[in-house]
Amino acid sequence: MNRRRIILALLLIVSLFWTSATIAQDDMAPDLGEPFIGELVAVNGRDVLVHCVGEGSPTIWLENGWAAMVVTWQPFQDQLGEHSRVCAYDRAGMGWSAPNGSDRTAYNSAQEFAELLDALGESEPFYILAWSCGAPIAQIYAAENPDMVLGLVLMDACGLDYDRWVMETYPFGTGQSPAGQVSWLETVRGYAEAAAAGELLYDDISWWFNATSSELYGELYYNLILHNPHYWYTYMWETLYGVMGVNSDQVKAVITQTDMPITAIIAADDPSAEPVAQSRSWMFSTGQIANTAYSNNPRVIWAETNQHAIFRAEPETVINAMLEMMAGSADE
Repeated sequence: MNRRRIILALLLIVSLFWTSATIAQDDMAPDLGEPFIGELVAVNGRDVLVHCVGEGSPTIWLENGWAAMVVTWQPFQDQLGEHSRVCAYDRAGMGWSAPNGSDRTAYNSAQEFAELLDALGESEPFYILAWSCGAPIAQIYAAENPDMVLGLVLMDACGLDYDRWVMETYPFGTGQSPAGQVSWLETVRGYAEAAAAGELLYDDISWWFNATSSELYGELYYNLILHNPHYWYTYMWETLYGVMGVNSDQVKAVITQTDMPITAIIAADDPSAEPVAQSRSWMFSTGQIANTAYSNNPRVIWAETNQHAIFRAEPETVINAMLEMMAGSADE
């Protein structure tokens, strides 16, 4: 594909959404009620939602994928918490966590994670279990704080340059192309504006909600998304920096060969998927394997499920991988 067209399309994305960066999001104060899970922690003048369960050391920190929140880790967090202390948090702009501008790059989020740990007084090394496109955040934090991270488990995680490959591979007019991304992000911005106006309804986005969180929390869960424009603006910006390849470049700028164990847990291929989806799945898996290449202690685990949320469909696989990494570190 013509790289000039790709660059022009990416510039179009930036120009379309730049105005959203100047929106005074602090003026939008959604009424989400008091947190029904976790607690709010003050970090440099803003609130961050944190939820810890279980006992024991070392702690396992959960890093959300895009559009995920603390509530979407449940009940998996409780299951993992039967083995050690497990903490989850909402990134800026998600759930009850206050927004912190439009710079939703992986590097910026990694710095905010470090600030959260400082505010909590967390000083002991820990493990990180990162899901989907939360992986670049975990990779950057681990690279810059190697004494604090005992190991990474990257669960169906975004591989380096995956999004750039998608943008270069698929033709204009498809949902995966730059033009398709522009269309989708325009839709997301529409959701944000509707949420700010109190006009986003369940029926508008019923397909967006996962069944597990819906069953556990119902209207409380829906409220976090339907009435929170920060959620949609944050998702929009995180997605934008991902598809532009910014996050991948940031990871590559800081990672080095390491003895830190890194495990990739990869969802199975769906043999019934359309050819385009199978091609994307192959590249997604290839990128995940590459995520382990800079570790001298790599491991790749193939899940039986083809669901992206492996921790919901196959929690025992994720828990066992985490416990095996912890046991291996203890033996050293």
